[in-house]
Amino acid sequence: MAAAGHDVQLPHVAIFPFMARGHTVPMTHLACLLRRRGLATVTFFSTPGNAPFVRGQLDDDVAVVELPFPDHVVARGAAECVEALDSLFPLPAFVEAVSALRPGLEVSLAAARPRVGLLVADAFLHWAHASAAALGVPTVAFLGGNMFATIMRDVILRDNPAAALLSGGGGAEAATFAVPEFPHVHLTLADIPVPFNRPSPEAIKRVFSGSATIHLHPNPWLDPVSLMVMAMAWGGTVGVEIEGKGDHSTEAAR
Repeated sequence: MAAAGHDVQLPHVAIFPFMARGHTVPMTHLACLLRRRGLATVTFFSTPGNAPFVRGQLDDDVAVVELPFPDHVVARGAAECVEALDSLFPLPAFVEAVSALRPGLEVSLAAARPRVGLLVADAFLHWAHASAAALGVPTVAFLGGNMFATIMRDVILRDNPAAALLSGGGGAEAATFAVPEFPHVHLTLADIPVPFNRPSPEAIKRVFSGSATIHLHPNPWLDPVSLMVMAMAWGGTVGVEIEGKGDHSTEAAR
C-alpha cells in the first residue's frame, strides 16, 4: 500500500508574489511548507532580478520560473523590486509596470506540466487572477497587509466607526469604538485616517468601490499602499494626490 501511494500525483500549486521582500518571504515559507509536508508540487514565479533571492529562500525541490520584463520596460530602467525604488512614492507606477509580466505568466501557466491546479497570487497582481481564470486555473489572493488590516478595512466600510464616534455630540475625541471582531481593540477618532474619519458613508463607499481622489499630506507612505490594495480588492479607480508629489492612481477590474 505504501508503494501505491508513491504513484499518486500531487496537486501542482503555482505561487506568484509581488516583488517586495515583505510579500515574497511569506510565500516562500508557504512553498516550503507544501513541499515538506508532501502536499503539492510547487512552481514559484519570479523575475531574473529577484530569482537569486527567491532561490536562497526555497528548498531545492521548488521549481523557480523567471518571467523577464519586456525589452521596452527594461529600457526605461525599471526596478524589479520595491527595495530598488528611491522612495515609495513611485510605488503605484511600479505596480502598473509589473503588469508587463502578464503575457509571460499566461504562457507559463498554459505550458506547465503537470497542469497547475491552483495559483496563489499577490492581491497587488490583480491581473494574474484574471489570466489564470481565463485558463481555467483557480486562484486565491495573498494580502501582504495581513488579515487584521483586511478586517479593519471591512469594519470601516460596514460599521462607519467615525459616524458612531461622532453621533454622541461633544466628547467624540475621548470616545472609543469597540471593533466587533476584536472586542479588545478600541478605536478613537484619532486612530481613523482621512477620509474615513468623516461620518459620510457615501464618501467611504466611493473610495472602496467607485472612483475617488484622496488628498494626503507629504510622506504618508502607508496610505497609497493601502488604497491600492483597496482598489484592487474592490474594483474601480483610486487616485492619490500627495501635496508636492503629484497624482498616482491605480485601476482594477472586478
